[in-house]
Amino acid sequence: MAKKIYDNIKMLAPDGQQLCCVGKKRADWYVDRNLADIVCKDPLTIKLNFEPSARNNINDLFFLSHKKNICVVCGNDNLEDLTKHHVVPYCFRKHFLSRYKDKNHYDIVILCKECHQRYEIKCDCIKKDLAIKYNKKVLGDKFEILKRNKTNRLASAILKNGDKIPQKRKEKIYSELKLFLNKKYITHEDLVSIENMNPDKTRIEWHKEVVDNCNDIDLLIRNWRRHFVETMEPKYMPEYWDENR
Repeated sequence: MAKKIYDNIKMLAPDGQQLCCVGKKRADWYVDRNLADIVCKDPLTIKLNFEPSARNNINDLFFLSHKKNICVVCGNDNLEDLTKHHVVPYCFRKHFLSRYKDKNHYDIVILCKECHQRYEIKCDCIKKDLAIKYNKKVLGDKFEILKRNKTNRLASAILKNGDKIPQKRKEKIYSELKLFLNKKYITHEDLVSIENMNPDKTRIEWHKEVVDNCNDIDLLIRNWRRHFVETMEPKYMPEYWDENR
């Protein structure tokens, strides 16, 4: 991370009631447009100059509380080691109805690189369970996905710009395609087939199909949260965070 995730800048309504905590970018946006004034520098606090359309978070302690910029698992506070992690994977959540996506930052936590990598390996089991449940095959490991993506691009290059590619480069591309398909010769039909074999697109369709066929999105969300908590045993989760929310 080049900067903190949580700036913890308090935003107040005109009557002084705290509405939420916001980031520096959002606070600057209000102040620069004279929509809010800085009323305190420590802790940094801004007050709106207009009545907000709603006060949705005034009783929600999670959104009002101060949050630490540390790994929620091990407590590492070195910004260069920290990353954002979606407890409910974004690849699924982006297909949710808007009411589930409005506050998706509730499930964005901070992990150091080491803890993040350790969990990503372990969370594959849920994806495989979902794949079995919805009769979809999970594409292989990241190395296999990268290899398929590269092959897809090579076939596309031959089909679209084959006449512009130098002969030596073209021969090398064909060698890689032959190795990928385990064939001595590559036909036009083979090129089209490889170009249409887009792993990223297949993964997107698979994630969407899981969401579309899920009868209980709330349960799906809670299962992801519970798996993260039980697997990683985080000791520094944000205050008032609740897996059953």
